[in-house]
Amino acid sequence: RLLYTVFSPGRMTAAVAEQPTWFGALMVSAVLIGLAAVLIPADILAEARRRAALQEGSVQFRVEMGAGILRIVAPIVAMLGSIVMSFLVAGVYGIVFGFILGDSGSYRQYLAIVAHASFVPAIAGLLYTPLRIVTVDPQFQLSIASFLVFMPDGYWLSFFRVMDLTQIWSMLIVAEGASAIDRRRTFASAALVLLGLLAAFALIVARFIPN
Repeated sequence: RLLYTVFSPGRMTAAVAEQPTWFGALMVSAVLIGLAAVLIPADILAEARRRAALQEGSVQFRVEMGAGILRIVAPIVAMLGSIVMSFLVAGVYGIVFGFILGDSGSYRQYLAIVAHASFVPAIAGLLYTPLRIVTVDPQFQLSIASFLVFMPDGYWLSFFRVMDLTQIWSMLIVAEGASAIDRRRTFASAALVLLGLLAAFALIVARFIPN
């Protein structure tokens, strides 16, 4: 099913909607995310931490103390964070589609779809690793902003930075899943809802990204 997520998402979502198993997919994605974090050298993690601390005005010794354990903490936090976010996001989708829009479907079905769709950004995280090392940026990702080289720094460029391409791909897979869960829901309408949620999220987050 995980391979179908990338190469045949319609086949995957149909199977998952029928048999909403989620544990294996969630664990595989979490392990891949943790592996991507492990592959980032400790000095790059420390440098990223130092930059963040300087922006926050933190005391330097806190950065030095944290640098030694970042290599261990980062993968654990990444894995646990991905698992927790999957449960939360599935809940949001269940509320939006099931409660607000009146679609049929259980929380378990949405969780299974989210768990499988998270395989895409998990794989992308591994592919990003060489670029993250070269750019000395553990958070490097391809977003819409990556192609807007002509746009000056500012709020709207920050907005497009939040629009991560792998997350958009993942949400389109979830849209396919929402359509499979309730056949009354078309893929186009589900995609519009989900991309609208992502855009609303990006509008908020962009306010807090330093330019």
